Amino acid sequence: MAENIKTIQLRMNTINKVSKITNAMKLVSMSKLQKYQNRIKEFSEIVAEYEDIPSEKMTGSEKLDVLAVCFVPDLGLVSGYNNTITKATRDLNPDAVFWIGSQNYEKISAIQDLDVVNEKMQSDQLHIDFLYDDIVDYLKEYQVYLAVPHMRGNELEVSWKYLNEQLTYSDFIIYEPDYDSANERFKQFNLLLSLYDAYYQSKYSENMTRRIAMEQATDNANDMREELSNRYNQLRQERITAEILELSAGVE
Repeated sequence: MAENIKTIQLRMNTINKVSKITNAMKLVSMSKLQKYQNRIKEFSEIVAEYEDIPSEKMTGSEKLDVLAVCFVPDLGLVSGYNNTITKATRDLNPDAVFWIGSQNYEKISAIQDLDVVNEKMQSDQLHIDFLYDDIVDYLKEYQVYLAVPHMRGNELEVSWKYLNEQLTYSDFIIYEPDYDSANERFKQFNLLLSLYDAYYQSKYSENMTRRIAMEQATDNANDMREELSNRYNQLRQERITAEILELSAGVE
């Protein structure tokens, strides 16, 4: 019985350490959540305004192959995010993918008939301006769809933004200095804005997914600790009772 009590004590100590780690990771994720939530708010108004500008598919783009651009995490403990993005990519069934982040890179690279156009790269060390230069070039070769993740409660959803967009010409609108110049500025800024928005949405969703996972892990650890504590107290009480019975038998 003494050995059982000692084993339970060791397990309780281990669970206490795990609980402290998962709780600390949850707090880190919450801090990052606030950071990316603020970034999203900064962009939300201008994103909404650009979505109201009449636009249409670039002429001839529908004849091009499809390229999916996806932001994924570098660190683990976000399997829900990774699985959802991977499934959404499979459902889109693109000809090629630009996979930004370390997670699931090998898995997506192993899909037959899918060309991964970039080397493995980290999303946490990403310069959007450099990514912009890459995507501009791919817009000439592909129909480019950008994955935009959103959290709906505790569930992750993915929508696809079509990037081969141009201004819809209208005889009732005056373009300064002319339509071609205005259209070029629209395409440039619309692409850059879309990349920033999708990136911040992805990082917010990543850290929300990780926070939920760490919160659940902490709750599970607390439940296990409570269960072990009850078992420990029960065994300790049984040991005390057994010792009392032994003493009573000796007195008799």
